[in-house]
Amino acid sequence: MLAIFLLVGCAGTYDILPPSAVQPASSNARERTVYVVSNGLPTTLILLRGDIAARQIPEIVDFPDAWYLEFSWGDAEYFPADKETLANVLRAAFLPTAAVLHVVPMGNTPINHYSSAEIGRISHSEAGFSRLTHFLGAGFERGSA
Repeated sequence: MLAIFLLVGCAGTYDILPPSAVQPASSNARERTVYVVSNGLPTTLILLRGDIAARQIPEIVDFPDAWYLEFSWGDAEYFPADKETLANVLRAAFLPTAAVLHVVPMGNTPINHYSSAEIGRISHSEAGFSRLTHFLGAGFERGSA
């Protein structure tokens, strides 16, 4: 929900889309599209890789073949766990722990990747999209390497 609040603050429009309506992001130089996917937990943001400035998220160079990049956040113990157990769900829900930023390359459109999920589309101005990618880039913990 926090992600949706942050996105709407920078956004011009927000739609909940039926699966047939989700198309690749616009090539309009003045507008950028962000997809918000809810398929349970966590909520995921999906951005067209070509819209992301490498100066704001240098890690995009690690995904040269991706069409889209998916960003989500979660509990540092729960999120990467091999199995979802009641114990790790309760720990993530009730004990404050560190969080991780999860980035996944996608070689497909959001609707093809998440065919049964609820998908929203937010259209951003270039300035709003730049603020969003700056926010995402600031979420990375980068060492000297």
